Order: sequence, then structure tokens, then C-alpha cells
Amino acid sequence: TPMWQSSGLGSGRTPRDRSSNAGSRPGSAVKRLNLELNFETRSGRSTPGAVPSLSPLRDEFYGTGGGRGVSATVGPPTPDERGVIVAPHPSDPTAVIASRSKEARDANPDRLDLDRRELSQCPELIDEHRLRLLNYQHNAITRISRLETVRNLVFLDLYANAVEKIAGLECVPQLRVLMLGRNRIRSIGAGLARLQRLDVLDLHNNEIASTSGLNSLASLRILNLAGNRLVSLGDLGNMTGLHELNARRNEIGDLARRGGARGDLVDPRIFPEPRLPPNLRRIFLSHNKVAAACHVAPLRDLATLEELALDGCPVDARPGYRSDVVNAVS
Repeated sequence: TPMWQSSGLGSGRTPRDRSSNAGSRPGSAVKRLNLELNFETRSGRSTPGAVPSLSPLRDEFYGTGGGRGVSATVGPPTPDERGVIVAPHPSDPTAVIASRSKEARDANPDRLDLDRRELSQCPELIDEHRLRLLNYQHNAITRISRLETVRNLVFLDLYANAVEKIAGLECVPQLRVLMLGRNRIRSIGAGLARLQRLDVLDLHNNEIASTSGLNSLASLRILNLAGNRLVSLGDLGNMTGLHELNARRNEIGDLARRGGARGDLVDPRIFPEPRLPPNLRRIFLSHNKVAAACHVAPLRDLATLEELALDGCPVDARPGYRSDVVNAVS
């Protein structure tokens, strides 16, 4: 497992090793979330390709096992070894349906795994009104749709698909965890506005250039924006519940700067005055363009800040940069 060095700045904490890839571990948040959702947990290895920071959270819900592709057959489709059928829609040749045998559904009524099935669209889900966890990992889905029959959903995983736009979520207002890492999303927009109970949002490795659309998520606690195209964090001042922000591997140089390309006139409606989440505890800015300690000075307004990571930034190469950063944010 690759390791990285955290600067461990703020609150007098001792620096310690953490994982350097897409994100940081939510830690005890996983246990708390699991208790709140009251799911059964299973032991086992993490899902292949999962975001390291959120792998423990996936393990709590998924346990072991992966999806299976569905081969074309002659005659009526038969359930696979997990009791799942994915087949053409009987009345719409452009759509597909997904269903389970009664035994499979009764054995695990709140969870359905449809990962690695070469899906290009979300299927219509048959008789899954009790579903709470839906796994679409590692498909080729381009649009989030057909969630009207699973209104009790709390965990939706679309990791490693081809989703281009955040939309179609208004019918699942109870959603607590949304995994959209490794897709093709360029902007966040208003697609999350109805998700006022959202607790964990993973948007790592997309093409997002602005955080516009996130500021209304007052209950969000963990946000992963690693590996996008951000040059500014924008206005996140209304995100009072946010405790952990992962913005690694972006193009952020100065936390006081608005977005937009350097030298361009900035439209304040698109790139508003930057405001940080007031109760933020951990912020990871590794491998960005922070070149001086003064560029993170806005963090001094965060009384709750416990941890800041700047490894891989230009400032990291300066002698004594840690003490300079501590002075800048204190």
C-alpha cells in the first residue's frame, strides 16, 4: 500500500502517515454511518478499484463478491448464481429490466449488486421497493435514471461508469451516500439540491472545474473532489456539516482566489467569493499549486481545523515551510 506523509498541521497534532491516493479515510464516521443506516455488515476484501479513502465504507455495505456479466441466451432468461436477471424490456426494445428470484430478494431485500454487467443505462428495477443499497460499479452508464421505484434508497454507487451529468436524483431524497468517482462529470449543477440528508459524496477523478451546486448541502460531512480541474474551492460557506474535504490533485493555488482561468475576467455568478466550510476539521490539498504559506491563510478562520496536507505542492519544497504554514493558519 503506498504511503504518504501528512504535514499534520494545526492543533499541535503529531504528523502521521496516511494513504496518499484518492482520498483520506473517514475513520469512525463509517461506523457511525453504518449504525444509523442499520445495515448488516459482512467481512471480506474491499471491492476492486474502490477509492482507498472510502473502501472501508464500501466494505461495511458490500462485503465480498462481484458482479457477473449476463450472456445472451435463447429462450426465457434464467437467474444467475445470485438469482439476478438482466434482460431486454418486454415492451421497450431500447430499455432493460433487472429482477431477482423471490428467494434471492427475500434473502437480501435491501441490497442489489448490478456491478460489472456491461450496462449502458440504468435498468428498470422490478419489485425492489425495499431496496436501500444499489451497486452499479464498473458499468458504462451515461445517465442516472429509473430510480422512481426505489424511493427508500440510501446508498447509490455508480463508481467507474460514464455518467456525464448529476441528475435524476430528485426521487431519492433519503439518499445518504452517493459514489460518483471515475465518471465524466464536468459540472455539479443543481442535481444534488434535493438531497438534504446526504452524508458522503464522492466525486473524485471527474472533470469538475467549479464547486457551484454544493453549497446547499448543509448536512454533507465527507466530500471527495480529488483528481478534478478545480482552481478554487469557491463558496462552501453554507456547508456547516462538512468535516472532511479531499481536494488532492487539482490546480488550486490560493484559497482566497476565485475560480476561472488565470488572467480572465471572473463572473461572480459562476465563481463567487471563496468561503470555507465553517466547521471543517480536515482538508487535503496535496499535489495542488500552493506555492506559499500565505495562500492557505484563509484557513486561520477555521477554529475546528485539525489537519492540513500540502505534500506535493510547490510550497512543500521550501525549507521550513511547515512552520511558515502553521504561522499562516494560526
